[in-house]
Amino acid sequence: MPATYDELVELARMCWRQARLAQTNGVAPELLRMAHEYQQKAAKLDSGKLPEIGAPEPDNKPIV
Repeated sequence: MPATYDELVELARMCWRQARLAQTNGVAPELLRMAHEYQQKAAKLDSGKLPEIGAPEPDNKPIV
């Protein structure tokens, strides 16, 4: 069964949050890649509109 829009957005947000907490080099970039992939998939279900998954302010960059 394909994931719904809400499920994809939640997966993207979870990956984004985990990327900010990742302590191992290489893990944060992979989680961010996954977050953006889920975000893109969700956008395809919503006329191409990207859902908000994390604030773009400088203090919201990955911690690694």
